[in-house]
Amino acid sequence: MSFRFGDFTFDLATKFLDVAVGVIAVDAQDIYNAAQEWGEQPSNMIYDTVLTGGGKFALDATETKFTGLVVRMDAVDAPGPAATPWAVRFAAAGGPGIELRRVFGGDFISDGDPVAPSAFTYIVIEQATSPTLINGNVAAFWDAQVAAHQVVGSFGQWVQFKLLTVAKFLALK
Repeated sequence: MSFRFGDFTFDLATKFLDVAVGVIAVDAQDIYNAAQEWGEQPSNMIYDTVLTGGGKFALDATETKFTGLVVRMDAVDAPGPAATPWAVRFAAAGGPGIELRRVFGGDFISDGDPVAPSAFTYIVIEQATSPTLINGNVAAFWDAQVAAHQVVGSFGQWVQFKLLTVAKFLALK
């Protein structure tokens, strides 16, 4: 039995969250939203959860920096190693060449493989170990001077001392 919801089809027999034909990249947030909305439909409340998610917690009082989203594909059919987690499966490409498919926008994890293979596709999960989302003036964050952040005895101080600058090079003459 399967149910179509947005760009995704929930296949209850295989535990695949199938991505619609033509979609080559999906955001972890979109996967999370689709699963939550599908699970909230009265007719679907009898089924176990597809995934759990968390994150986007404020890191500061001004709520301009947040932790990233973590989406975990659930395995609810049996406890222990026999459990089969859900997996995202992209539609097969036409071939004979390999086509790239992407999952991005947060940490996407599972007890097994969070994505299932499909013909003529190479799937990349773009994730970070500890993502941080920054709202507001990102340019000021990236343009901050790091030279003032050198701590005595640190590797950064050692690199700064050993770094051959133009001034040091000209002084060699």
